[in-house]
Order: sequence, then structure tokens, then C-alpha cells
Amino acid sequence: MTFIECLHKQIKERPRSIAVKSKEASLTYEELDKCSNLVRETILSKEKVVAVYTEQVPEIIPMIVGIIKAGASFMVIDKEFPLKRIEYMLNNSGCHTVIYNSLGNDEKLEKLKKNSDITFVDYKNCLKGKLQNSKEVCRECTDIQYIVYTSGTTGNPKGVMVTDGNLANYIQWFISEFALTSHDSSIVVSSLAFDLGYSNVFPVLAVGGTVNLLKKTQYISPVRAINYIRDNAVTFMKCTPSYFNLIMSCNDTGMLDFGKRFRFLVLGGENLKIKDVSKFIKDNPDIRVINHYGPTETTIGIAFSEITELNLKKYRENPFVGYPIINTNVFIKDNYGILHDYEECKKMLSKVSCAFRVKVHLQDISTIKS
Repeated sequence: MTFIECLHKQIKERPRSIAVKSKEASLTYEELDKCSNLVRETILSKEKVVAVYTEQVPEIIPMIVGIIKAGASFMVIDKEFPLKRIEYMLNNSGCHTVIYNSLGNDEKLEKLKKNSDITFVDYKNCLKGKLQNSKEVCRECTDIQYIVYTSGTTGNPKGVMVTDGNLANYIQWFISEFALTSHDSSIVVSSLAFDLGYSNVFPVLAVGGTVNLLKKTQYISPVRAINYIRDNAVTFMKCTPSYFNLIMSCNDTGMLDFGKRFRFLVLGGENLKIKDVSKFIKDNPDIRVINHYGPTETTIGIAFSEITELNLKKYRENPFVGYPIINTNVFIKDNYGILHDYEECKKMLSKVSCAFRVKVHLQDISTIKS
């Protein structure tokens, strides 16, 4: 099942359950459905890419879902991005429609509106509309679900297109591996302009759970984030090891308390800081810690490994990225251009200079250098 198919199932089964919330607001699955349908009807059928420009607030989810329902690809733009980067993303992706949620004066947005080739749609105006009889676009697994642009540290940011099928496979793996249910609740502590936080969003909505969104001004403080996790019964989080390091720094002051319902932590996007992981595992033996590896080109993540007290010593001596997720094969190309399968080379996976060729459902996605 694709993400949108899973979401429809949850809307039907638990319309009054909370789908997304923040400290200030929340949306039920029924409200998410209604708001996203209104967004869908403002998007022209010819649009292929629609950008989302807003702060990290609950409204960003119906904006994204509405774009998916319209049959287009969504692309999240972080309001803190430099103007030149935003202009590059819009031009390079061929985007002609931007849905925004204005929360005050925004000089950057006003400058962007001067581009006559792009239509800017205020989310608040979408909600003033009336639902028509227009039908939701039927999506295929080969359709492009979203576009994410890399950081661009080595030049212009690179746009990566991820299909409905690729995301569906990732969601299926995540739900199965972590036994997600409607009782689960995640927290997003990174910008949705990057796919790191998508692990905290799509699998949760697919099972009828709750996505907690914090603004950067809120999650930049690890103490506030920890308090939110505890007070709102959050069950898991995915973040970078750098952010986790900030959280662990609170441990020395005795403020680290994730609450009784928190059951697993996923770390990705950077190399693990083994000292932090070791201390966390020692203090929280009942919480699973997962190292999740995978470039954006391979749909969020392609390999994972659980870090435990038993394998910590092994990880210190020879760091490993773990096993491929379901329906995914990992190959390593050596310096002679020869491909080796994962089982043959798993001990050297994080050591050699190599290229990964990842296949999901027999479709070659990309070849990228690690």
C-alpha cells in the first residue's frame, strides 16, 4: 500500500484521533482529511511539483497531503534557507506553485512573490474554499512523491526525486521493524526540508499514530524537547547524533527523562558518537537504539543496526552500518569496479571507498558515492 492508501484507511478507522499536534495546535485525522482536500482543489491538475513554504507547524502536514492527493510532488522549503537557494530550488525543480502559510511579515516571501512565473497560494485562503465533486488523483507507485534538495555543501544543492513505491517500501519496513501501532507518537526535531525527519512522519500517519511537530525555536533547546517528549508520551524519535549529543549533555545535570512510554531512538545522518550511545544504553537498557544509514538518494535510509551493550565493543573497533532494509539489496564496488553483495562484504561496509547500487522492487534507483 502507498502512503496515501494507508492514510485513507486511518482517516476512516480513527477520524477523531489526533494526527498531528504541536504545543499550540492539533489536527485530527478527520480535520487533516478535510484541510488536505481543500488544498488539493486549489492545485491545478497540470502541476507536477508544488512547494510548501511555512514554519514547522501542524498545518504543514495537510499542505503536504493535499499536494499528494492532487497527484503532484511536494517539495518543502525551509523559511531559513537563503533566498538564492530557494530561488534555485524553485527554478531547478520546475515548480510553478508555492503554498505558503504566512505567520507574520516575511520579507523573503515578498521578494519571491515578484517572480511572475510562480503562483503563490495562501493556505488560509484554501481553507475558505468549498469542497467540490472533483476526485482525488489516483497515484501510481512510479509517481514522484517528493523532491528533496541536498545541503549543497559541495556546490549547488542536488534535487533527489523519490517515488511513491520507494517511500511505501520504507514505510512498510519501518512499521514492521519497530512494531508501530496507532498508540505510537513521534516527534520531529529537524527541518522537513530534509528527509531525516520523514521517518518521524510518514510511518506514524500510516498506522494512525500522532506526529508531534516542534518549531526550531522550540527543539533547538534540548531541555524543552526532552520535557515535551516526557509530557506528551512520545514513543520514539529520529535525530542526528549531533542533536543527540546536545540532549545527552543534559544528563550531567540530571534533567534527562524521556518518560515511561519512550521505547526506541533512531540516529542517522552522521557518524555515531559512541560515547553518547554507550552512556544512554547504560542508563536506559529498555530503550532500543538504532543506527540508520542511507543517503537521500536511497529513500531516507537503506541500512540499519541495533546498538546494544553486547556489540558496543565491536562497534568501537570496527563501525558498521548494519543490514539492508526489506526489498533492498546493497552492493559494494571495489577499486577494480567489481560488484560484491552485502553478505560478502558487510565487515568492510563502512571502511572501503565504494559505491552503492540500491534496488527496490527491482527498480534501479541510483548509484552514489559514499
